[in-house]
Amino acid sequence: MPINPQDWYDNDPDLSHLYQGDVLEGVPVVFGPPKSKRWILLRPQPRGSPIESAESGLPKSFRADVDANFPSAWQRPEELVLARAWVGRVMIVSQSCDLDWRKHIQVAPVGESERNFSGDDLGHLFENDIGYLFTLPGDPPDFPASYADLTRITSVDASYFRPDALVKRLSSKGMMELQKSLSDFYGRPFGFNTKDCVSRQAAMYSCASCFLQGRSPTKKAISNTGEHFPPCPVCADKVLWVKIPDSVL
Repeated sequence: MPINPQDWYDNDPDLSHLYQGDVLEGVPVVFGPPKSKRWILLRPQPRGSPIESAESGLPKSFRADVDANFPSAWQRPEELVLARAWVGRVMIVSQSCDLDWRKHIQVAPVGESERNFSGDDLGHLFENDIGYLFTLPGDPPDFPASYADLTRITSVDASYFRPDALVKRLSSKGMMELQKSLSDFYGRPFGFNTKDCVSRQAAMYSCASCFLQGRSPTKKAISNTGEHFPPCPVCADKVLWVKIPDSVL
Protein backbone atom coordinates (compact mmCIF):
# COMPACT_ATOMS: atom_id res chain seq x y z
CA MET A 1 0.00 0.00 0.00
CA PRO A 2 1.16 3.59 -0.63
CA ILE A 3 2.81 5.20 2.37
CA ASN A 4 0.78 7.57 4.51
CA PRO A 5 2.49 10.99 4.70
CA GLN A 6 1.24 11.40 8.27
CA ASP A 7 3.46 8.45 9.22
CA TRP A 8 6.44 9.64 7.16
CA TYR A 9 6.84 13.31 8.15
CA ASP A 10 7.28 15.40 11.29
CA ASN A 11 4.46 17.96 11.23
CA ASP A 12 6.07 20.23 13.85
CA PRO A 13 9.80 20.35 13.04
CA ASP A 14 12.30 22.26 15.16
CA LEU A 15 13.87 24.82 12.80
CA SER A 16 16.91 25.52 14.98
CA HIS A 17 18.85 22.58 13.50
CA LEU A 18 18.98 20.43 10.39
CA TYR A 19 18.88 16.64 10.41
CA GLN A 20 19.58 13.67 8.17
CA GLY A 21 16.60 13.12 5.89
CA ASP A 22 15.59 16.79 5.76
CA VAL A 23 14.30 17.94 2.38
CA LEU A 24 15.53 21.45 1.55
CA GLU A 25 14.58 23.90 -1.18
CA GLY A 26 16.95 25.98 -3.29
CA VAL A 27 20.23 24.11 -2.81
CA PRO A 28 22.61 24.30 -5.80
CA VAL A 29 24.01 20.96 -6.93
CA VAL A 30 26.49 20.44 -9.75
CA PHE A 31 25.92 17.60 -12.19
CA GLY A 32 27.86 16.84 -15.28
CA PRO A 33 28.87 16.42 -17.93
CA PRO A 34 26.06 18.45 -19.55
CA LYS A 35 24.37 16.72 -22.51
CA SER A 36 27.53 14.81 -23.48
CA LYS A 37 28.82 11.68 -21.75
CA ARG A 38 32.27 13.29 -21.74
CA TRP A 39 33.44 16.37 -19.88
CA ILE A 40 33.78 19.64 -21.75
CA LEU A 41 37.13 21.19 -20.86
CA LEU A 42 37.84 24.91 -20.89
CA ARG A 43 41.33 25.91 -22.04
CA PRO A 44 42.31 29.60 -21.77
CA GLN A 45 43.78 31.26 -24.84
CA PRO A 46 46.68 31.82 -24.92
CA ARG A 47 47.65 28.62 -23.19
CA GLY A 48 48.02 28.74 -19.44
CA SER A 49 46.83 27.16 -16.26
CA PRO A 50 43.01 26.84 -16.46
CA ILE A 51 42.60 26.86 -12.67
CA GLU A 52 44.67 30.02 -12.12
CA SER A 53 42.78 31.76 -14.93
CA ALA A 54 39.44 30.80 -13.43
CA GLU A 55 40.35 32.13 -10.00
CA SER A 56 40.78 35.62 -11.42
CA GLY A 57 37.75 35.34 -13.72
CA LEU A 58 37.35 33.60 -17.06
CA PRO A 59 39.67 34.82 -19.79
CA LYS A 60 38.21 36.82 -22.64
CA SER A 61 38.83 33.91 -24.98
CA PHE A 62 39.10 30.23 -24.29
CA ARG A 63 38.58 26.99 -26.12
CA ALA A 64 35.76 24.72 -24.97
CA ASP A 65 35.73 21.17 -26.29
CA VAL A 66 35.10 17.61 -25.16
CA ASP A 67 38.05 16.02 -23.42
CA ALA A 68 38.51 13.50 -26.24
CA ASN A 69 39.62 16.34 -28.55
CA PHE A 70 42.37 17.56 -26.24
CA PRO A 71 45.53 15.41 -26.56
CA SER A 72 46.59 16.48 -23.07
CA ALA A 73 43.18 15.96 -21.41
CA TRP A 74 43.36 14.79 -17.80
CA GLN A 75 47.15 14.87 -17.78
CA ARG A 76 47.10 17.94 -15.52
CA PRO A 77 46.46 17.71 -11.77
CA GLU A 78 43.40 19.94 -12.21
CA GLU A 79 41.09 20.90 -15.09
CA LEU A 80 38.56 23.64 -15.65
CA VAL A 81 35.32 22.02 -16.89
CA LEU A 82 31.89 23.07 -18.05
CA ALA A 83 29.20 21.63 -15.76
CA ARG A 84 25.50 22.09 -15.15
CA ALA A 85 24.33 23.49 -11.82
CA TRP A 86 20.81 22.52 -10.79
CA VAL A 87 19.02 24.46 -8.04
CA GLY A 88 16.11 22.65 -6.44
CA ARG A 89 15.12 20.21 -3.73
CA VAL A 90 17.59 17.87 -2.11
CA MET A 91 17.51 15.46 0.80
CA ILE A 92 20.33 15.49 3.36
CA VAL A 93 22.09 12.13 3.50
CA SER A 94 24.94 12.96 5.90
CA GLN A 95 24.49 11.94 9.53
CA SER A 96 22.76 14.50 11.71
CA CYS A 97 25.70 14.75 14.10
CA ASP A 98 28.01 15.76 11.22
CA LEU A 99 25.97 18.73 10.03
CA ASP A 100 27.29 21.21 12.59
CA TRP A 101 30.96 20.81 11.76
CA ARG A 102 31.52 19.27 8.31
CA LYS A 103 32.45 21.64 5.49
CA HIS A 104 30.72 19.50 2.88
CA ILE A 105 27.33 17.82 3.25
CA GLN A 106 26.15 14.85 1.21
CA VAL A 107 22.77 15.20 -0.45
CA ALA A 108 20.54 13.26 -2.85
CA PRO A 109 18.55 15.18 -5.49
CA VAL A 110 14.77 15.04 -5.08
CA GLY A 111 12.52 14.59 -8.11
CA GLU A 112 8.76 14.43 -8.60
CA SER A 113 7.50 10.87 -8.92
CA GLU A 114 4.76 11.27 -11.53
CA ARG A 115 7.01 13.31 -13.82
CA ASN A 116 9.53 10.50 -14.11
CA PHE A 117 7.67 7.24 -13.49
CA SER A 118 4.44 5.57 -14.53
CA GLY A 119 2.65 2.23 -14.36
CA ASP A 120 4.10 -0.51 -12.19
CA ASP A 121 7.29 1.46 -11.54
CA LEU A 122 5.26 4.28 -10.02
CA GLY A 123 3.39 1.80 -7.83
CA HIS A 124 6.63 0.26 -6.58
CA LEU A 125 8.01 3.73 -5.89
CA PHE A 126 4.94 4.70 -3.85
CA GLU A 127 5.53 1.60 -1.72
CA ASN A 128 9.25 2.44 -1.30
CA ASP A 129 10.14 -0.78 -3.06
CA ILE A 130 12.83 0.49 -5.46
CA GLY A 131 16.17 -0.06 -3.77
CA TYR A 132 18.03 2.94 -5.19
CA LEU A 133 15.19 5.44 -4.65
CA PHE A 134 13.74 6.63 -1.35
CA THR A 135 10.09 7.57 -1.63
CA LEU A 136 8.77 10.84 -0.27
CA PRO A 137 4.95 10.55 -0.31
CA GLY A 138 2.93 13.51 -1.49
CA ASP A 139 1.54 15.83 1.18
CA PRO A 140 -0.95 18.20 -0.50
CA PRO A 141 -1.22 20.98 -1.27
CA ASP A 142 2.43 22.01 -1.31
CA PHE A 143 4.45 18.80 -1.61
CA PRO A 144 3.90 16.45 -4.58
CA ALA A 145 4.82 12.78 -4.42
CA SER A 146 8.60 12.74 -4.76
CA TYR A 147 11.69 10.59 -4.31
CA ALA A 148 15.37 10.98 -3.40
CA ASP A 149 17.74 9.43 -5.95
CA LEU A 150 20.44 7.59 -4.00
CA THR A 151 22.43 6.88 -7.18
CA ARG A 152 23.20 10.59 -7.57
CA ILE A 153 24.40 11.44 -4.07
CA THR A 154 26.93 14.28 -4.13
CA SER A 155 28.43 16.82 -1.75
CA VAL A 156 27.55 20.50 -1.35
CA ASP A 157 29.35 23.22 0.57
CA ALA A 158 27.81 23.58 4.02
CA SER A 159 27.26 27.34 3.57
CA TYR A 160 24.25 26.60 1.34
CA PHE A 161 22.26 24.90 4.13
CA ARG A 162 19.76 27.00 6.05
CA PRO A 163 17.02 25.78 8.43
CA ASP A 164 14.53 28.19 6.85
CA ALA A 165 14.89 26.27 3.56
CA LEU A 166 13.32 23.17 5.14
CA VAL A 167 10.46 21.70 3.12
CA LYS A 168 9.91 18.35 4.88
CA ARG A 169 11.40 16.54 7.87
CA LEU A 170 11.09 12.83 8.35
CA SER A 171 9.32 11.37 11.35
CA SER A 172 11.02 8.75 13.51
CA LYS A 173 9.47 6.06 11.31
CA GLY A 174 10.55 7.83 8.13
CA MET A 175 14.08 8.20 9.50
CA MET A 176 14.29 4.50 10.32
CA GLU A 177 13.18 3.65 6.79
CA LEU A 178 15.74 6.04 5.30
CA GLN A 179 18.55 4.50 7.33
CA LYS A 180 17.40 1.05 6.23
CA SER A 181 17.36 2.18 2.60
CA LEU A 182 20.88 3.61 2.90
CA SER A 183 22.08 0.41 4.54
CA ASP A 184 20.54 -1.74 1.79
CA PHE A 185 21.90 0.57 -0.92
CA TYR A 186 25.50 0.61 0.30
CA GLY A 187 25.64 -2.92 1.65
CA ARG A 188 23.55 -5.97 2.42
CA PRO A 189 22.79 -7.40 5.85
CA PHE A 190 24.88 -10.41 6.82
CA GLY A 191 23.30 -13.03 4.58
CA PHE A 192 21.00 -13.17 1.53
CA ASN A 193 17.29 -12.40 1.45
CA THR A 194 14.54 -13.04 -1.09
CA LYS A 195 15.52 -9.94 -3.09
CA ASP A 196 18.99 -11.33 -3.79
CA CYS A 197 19.78 -13.61 -6.72
CA VAL A 198 21.26 -17.03 -6.01
CA SER A 199 24.97 -17.19 -6.72
CA ARG A 200 26.08 -19.51 -9.48
CA GLN A 201 27.14 -22.16 -7.01
CA ALA A 202 24.99 -24.89 -5.52
CA ALA A 203 25.56 -25.06 -1.77
CA MET A 204 24.01 -25.69 1.62
CA TYR A 205 22.72 -22.59 3.38
CA SER A 206 21.61 -21.85 6.94
CA CYS A 207 19.12 -19.18 8.01
CA ALA A 208 20.87 -16.64 10.26
CA SER A 209 17.54 -15.00 11.04
CA CYS A 210 16.39 -18.21 12.76
CA PHE A 211 19.55 -18.20 14.87
CA LEU A 212 19.23 -14.52 15.82
CA GLN A 213 15.69 -15.17 17.03
CA GLY A 214 16.81 -18.02 19.29
CA ARG A 215 15.63 -20.88 17.10
CA SER A 216 17.54 -23.79 15.67
CA PRO A 217 18.81 -22.56 12.27
CA THR A 218 16.93 -23.88 9.26
CA LYS A 219 19.23 -25.51 6.70
CA LYS A 220 18.49 -25.85 3.01
CA ALA A 221 20.31 -26.93 -0.12
CA ILE A 222 19.91 -24.19 -2.72
CA SER A 223 20.86 -24.73 -6.35
CA ASN A 224 18.40 -22.68 -8.45
CA THR A 225 21.04 -20.50 -10.08
CA GLY A 226 19.86 -17.28 -11.66
CA GLU A 227 16.72 -17.10 -9.50
CA HIS A 228 16.06 -15.34 -6.23
CA PHE A 229 16.78 -16.97 -2.90
CA PRO A 230 13.68 -18.72 -1.50
CA PRO A 231 11.96 -17.71 1.74
CA CYS A 232 12.77 -19.60 4.92
CA PRO A 233 10.13 -22.20 5.91
CA VAL A 234 10.14 -20.59 9.38
CA CYS A 235 11.13 -16.92 8.92
CA ALA A 236 9.43 -16.48 5.54
CA ASP A 237 10.62 -13.25 3.84
CA LYS A 238 12.67 -12.23 6.90
CA VAL A 239 15.21 -14.87 5.92
CA LEU A 240 18.98 -14.29 5.90
CA TRP A 241 20.61 -17.22 4.14
CA VAL A 242 24.30 -17.80 4.97
CA LYS A 243 26.41 -20.24 3.00
CA ILE A 244 27.76 -23.10 5.12
CA PRO A 245 31.46 -23.81 4.39
CA ASP A 246 32.11 -27.28 3.00
CA SER A 247 34.56 -27.89 5.85
CA VAL A 248 31.75 -27.90 8.44
CA LEU A 249 29.20 -29.96 6.55
